Amino acid sequence: SVFKERTGDTFKGHIGDAYLVYLSFYSPESLIDYPKSVLKSRVRDIIPEFLAVIEKGKQKLLEDPSQDVREKHAYETVLDLLSGRIYTTEKPLQAAFFYRGDPEKSAWLYGHEEGRKVVQDLYGGILKTRAYADYGDDEAFSLKLDEAVKDGADVVFTCSAEDIKETLRASLRHPDVLFYNCSLNEPHREVATYYIKMYAVKSILGALAAIYAKDHKIGYVAHYPVYGTIANINAFAIGAAMIDPEVKIYLEWDTSENSDWRKSFYEKGISVISAHDDSGPDRKDEERGLYRYNENSERIQLAEPVCNWGRYYELILENILNGKNYRDDEYALNYWYGMSAGVVDIRLSDDLPYYTVKLIDTLKDGVINNMIDPFEKKIVSQEKEIQDMYMARLANEEIINMDWLNDNIVGSLPKQSELSDGAKKLVAVSGVEKVRKS
Repeated sequence: SVFKERTGDTFKGHIGDAYLVYLSFYSPESLIDYPKSVLKSRVRDIIPEFLAVIEKGKQKLLEDPSQDVREKHAYETVLDLLSGRIYTTEKPLQAAFFYRGDPEKSAWLYGHEEGRKVVQDLYGGILKTRAYADYGDDEAFSLKLDEAVKDGADVVFTCSAEDIKETLRASLRHPDVLFYNCSLNEPHREVATYYIKMYAVKSILGALAAIYAKDHKIGYVAHYPVYGTIANINAFAIGAAMIDPEVKIYLEWDTSENSDWRKSFYEKGISVISAHDDSGPDRKDEERGLYRYNENSERIQLAEPVCNWGRYYELILENILNGKNYRDDEYALNYWYGMSAGVVDIRLSDDLPYYTVKLIDTLKDGVINNMIDPFEKKIVSQEKEIQDMYMARLANEEIINMDWLNDNIVGSLPKQSELSDGAKKLVAVSGVEKVRKS
């Protein structure tokens, strides 16, 4: 009743959808424990969030830095001058980075921490960064966010998808601070999201894997069944099939409770494997990227994806420093940068034949120049044809929300009950819908 009283006839969605948006910020108990005046105030504050989340037209997916949000109007520049938002060595832009765990023990967080160091060195005196790591539960995280703002943070990056809810709540408490969360398919007007578009890189690695695969078999180790991951798997499978139409991709989930993918691949005689995408202090001795085993059971590295988080943060912060990147009054902003933006690349082994290197370089150029995409023309899943030979590339929404596997993949999506406790927490936040409901 409060929501309808506030929005009148302007809201065309279902009231249940609006209620779910409210729960992104506040608990159900708050409807009982607080007076109506508080509820009215909260609904007023998050009206733009209701519209941005529920109305698809209110979302903006940015794939290229040149697509970035609008320039400021002249009056906004004047306001910035008056409020001190022009950054100098005397008054630097202050950016806070939040890591749910310890960057020295997590490959994922290690990459973000290295990215923070890159932009700190790049911008010198006009940018000051600070890292907040291993902050514990959500309550402690919330307090740390307030502490960062109190310390002067102008922009906050929270580097785990699980942090989206507390980040949203903090954005309401601190409307003058820019908040970013590293996640995909989580559109929020108050918090911009950013994630690396990896699937094109995976398709190239799939092509490389098919060159070395014996008996048309390749192993693929997947981690979390979250948005974007299924597209990576399918792109790899399609890229491999473009080289070897008979190839089969054997899919294993290492976040399943009883996962033993090494044994499974060994028993199947699989010698070419795509494993961890990122390297870090916790994975120095583990399999990563794309590799193969020779006849002597020696592991030989072929290639690996390289995520350049420093470049990603540079692109975002450069616009803030130049006054171009300003919170959009109408749209929920989602950054999805990939190879063309320079935030991800492929590191090839020095031992690859130069003909193979030429092929990979050609494929990379095709991706960067939008001439090659695994999700155009005919696509067939394990169950049905997705589109025919004359179709253009799948829409971004279809790619991000994929819940099917390509027809040359041997394996399936895991059920939520089969996942480890840590994986269940992440899936509950950003897992594909089919897994969340399984």
